[in-house]
Amino acid sequence: MKDAMEENEHYGTIPGTKKAGLWKSGAEKLSMMFRLVPKYKIERIDMENGHRENVVICTLIHSATGEFMGEGVGSCSTMESKYRYRSSSEFEILDEPIPGDAKENKIKYRRQGFGMKKTDAGWVWVEYKGDEKQENPDIADVYNTVLKMAKKRAHIDAVLTATAASDIFTQDYDDSMTEPEQPRSKVTPINEWFVNFESCQTLDDLKKAVVQFNMFKNQYTVAEGIQIEKKKDEVKASLMPKERHQDTDPDTVKDVTEERTIQEQADEDQARHYEETEGIEIKPDW
Repeated sequence: MKDAMEENEHYGTIPGTKKAGLWKSGAEKLSMMFRLVPKYKIERIDMENGHRENVVICTLIHSATGEFMGEGVGSCSTMESKYRYRSSSEFEILDEPIPGDAKENKIKYRRQGFGMKKTDAGWVWVEYKGDEKQENPDIADVYNTVLKMAKKRAHIDAVLTATAASDIFTQDYDDSMTEPEQPRSKVTPINEWFVNFESCQTLDDLKKAVVQFNMFKNQYTVAEGIQIEKKKDEVKASLMPKERHQDTDPDTVKDVTEERTIQEQADEDQARHYEETEGIEIKPDW
C-alpha cells in the first residue's frame, strides 16, 4: 500500500498531528488497487431558512466477485460555518498582482489579512480591514458543494474500513482546507488501466473493469480515452473466441473473423465520435 501511495498527493499530515489524513485522490487510488466499486445512498434533510444536510452511505462492492466489502457514512450541512457564513469585511484594493500561490495558500494569506476579490474589473489582490461574518444570502450556491463533500467523506470512510487502513490514515480533519487540488500530471497512468484490463479472464470481468474506469474518466483527455478504448477492445477480442468456442451447437456458432470485421468498423466509428466530442467514456457495449 505504501509503495502505491505518495505523500502530499494521496495523503498528508497536518502540523501538530501524528497520523496522516487520507485524501480523495488516495481513496480513489485504493479503490482501484483493491477493485472496489462504490455505490451511494443519499438522504437529504431540509432545514429552516433554506439550509439542508446530506447524509451519504457508501457501499463498496468488489468488481470481480460482486461481494460486499465494506461501508462508510459521511454527512455535510450548509450549517457548517464555511458554508453558512460569508465575510462582510471592508477591503482595500492593492496595486500588486495576485501571488501565483494565492489559491493553494488561501488560508495562510487570509490569516495575514490578504486575499483575492472579484470586482467589476476582474480578480484583484486586496487587504482586508476587518473580519465580520454574515449569513450567506445565496445558500443554494453551495448545495452541490455540500453534497459532493458528504459523498467524499462517505467514500473515504468506506475505503478506510474495507482496506483496514485506519491504523495508517485518519479522516478527522477539515479536508476542504488541507487537501490540495489534484494536479493533472498526478492522475493514474493509463498503463495501469491497461494492466487492469489485461488481468481480466472473462468478458464479465472486463465489463466490471470498464465500469471501474468510468468512475475516473473525467481525469483523462479524449486522446487518452481512445487509447484505453482500444486496449479494452484488444482484450475483448482475445476473450471472445474463447467464449465463442465453448458453444458446441453448430447452429449458434458464429464466424469470429466476420464478427471482428464488423466490430473493427464499429470501433472506427466510435473513435471518430470521441475525437469530435469533449470528455470520454468507455462503453461496455457487449
